Amino acid sequence: RLAAKLEMVAQTLQNPLSQALVHRAQANILQFNERYEESLEYSGRAADLYAQHGTLFDVAVARTVEVTTLGATERFDEAIELAHWIRPFFESVDFKLGLARLSGSLAHVYSMAWRLESALPAYQEAHQLYTELDMPLDAAWMVHNMGVLAERRDDLEEARRCYEEAYPIFIEAADVVMMVKTQFNLAQLCTRQAQYEQALAHLATARDHLATTPDSPDVGYVDLFEARVRQELGETAAAEQLLQKALIHFEGLERHLEAAEVLVELSQQPAATPVQVAQALSYLDQAAVHLHHVDVPLFEGWVQLERAERLGQLGRIEEAAALAKELQQLFAERHLPLRQGQ
Repeated sequence: RLAAKLEMVAQTLQNPLSQALVHRAQANILQFNERYEESLEYSGRAADLYAQHGTLFDVAVARTVEVTTLGATERFDEAIELAHWIRPFFESVDFKLGLARLSGSLAHVYSMAWRLESALPAYQEAHQLYTELDMPLDAAWMVHNMGVLAERRDDLEEARRCYEEAYPIFIEAADVVMMVKTQFNLAQLCTRQAQYEQALAHLATARDHLATTPDSPDVGYVDLFEARVRQELGETAAAEQLLQKALIHFEGLERHLEAAEVLVELSQQPAATPVQVAQALSYLDQAAVHLHHVDVPLFEGWVQLERAERLGQLGRIEEAAALAKELQQLFAERHLPLRQGQ
């Protein structure tokens, strides 16, 4: 709604630089709400106006949001190339805040692309810059993200240290989103060490943090996460009930990506009979419908791969073969071997 109101404001403005500023705001709002293609459209409008009426530095500022947006849509090489183009403009005027934002965004892109050796120094640079700028909350975000990297490197103790260092700052700032996320991460560490009761305790703390925001997507994430823990404890019925609850929550919020994730999770339940395999295929079909609304081709490809396997299990060989052929083309376009995507 705010982005739409800003569009009305932009149409009333005569000054092109003022219009560009409004378009920048629209791009940021849309990116935050995961409307990535629309965000790219508005950041592009702002950049075009700055190119005609402003400076290349202005263009660089306007396009910074695109680093995150391109990364979120798995266009990693484009995001990295853009960040490298932007950086000299910020360095030339010692624009520390811009460099901090850029480094943090670039680090996140590297992390999503599993280029962990490049992500860590970028996060460290962003953390250092935020510390110099006396922005403790932003610095804490970088520490938290370094914990995620440590976890991906299987350095669980370093991950825990990072999460526990950042958490008090999130509490002090009343940053509920990061408070919840940190509890999720700590729960994840516990599950990796088979400490399931401790994981449930962290998830209970996350629920407490969310008590005043029942419509938050994180409420569904708690259900999804707890379902996985219950599954590990052998509590299959409780796990399925939580997954169905999470699905209702995400669909009610029109969170298509998250709804697809839950449906994939439901499809992974043990399927020994043709009826159970057909139910798993039904869940995957529903997930594929949700993924038509978002631009995550690799995840969509993985779902289609799972669909092909279920079709094969049901004896629908021609359909499975046709789908597998489409997938080979998709993964080839993304320069990813099919076995790696699988």
